[in-house]
Amino acid sequence: MKQARPLFECLVSLGIAAVLLIGWLFQRSEAVASQAVLQRKGETAAYEQMQREGDTVKVQQIEIRVGESVYTVDLYENDTAQAFAELLPLQVTMQELNGNEKYIYLQEELPAKAQAVSSIRAGDLMLYGTDCVVLFYENFSTSYRYTRIGRVATPGGLQQALGTGTAKVVFQAVTTM
Repeated sequence: MKQARPLFECLVSLGIAAVLLIGWLFQRSEAVASQAVLQRKGETAAYEQMQREGDTVKVQQIEIRVGESVYTVDLYENDTAQAFAELLPLQVTMQELNGNEKYIYLQEELPAKAQAVSSIRAGDLMLYGTDCVVLFYENFSTSYRYTRIGRVATPGGLQQALGTGTAKVVFQAVTTM
């Protein structure tokens, strides 16, 4: 009977540990879910801000190819995005700037409706002035004015794909079957 008591205490300790682990996992999943809700709220707020500024998200998409990596860009419904899409395909070497963006000056100007965007998100594709296309790969605040072209749907790995220094990038229309 003496051996049964330590075994019983061990099982009770394991049960308590399991309950604590399950509680921790539940709290973690709630935190992840809350973060996802906050992200969606942030994206919704950004979308609503774009609508107030005259831009709406359109289903039209383009692709950005950097080496073996491919990123889908959702274009905004505005004259700038449409004019940019009409230039495709484009194979360019983008220059590095500030450790957060790549840019290329186009040979022709695009229609622009620059606005103070205040916040840049990784994956934003924007026009600076009338002929400078900028692809951002980090989040940050800014006082500069840009015209929105589109947004990379899933920008994970974009910074690594673009690397440091110049980057060879292909912009092309999405092909549908």
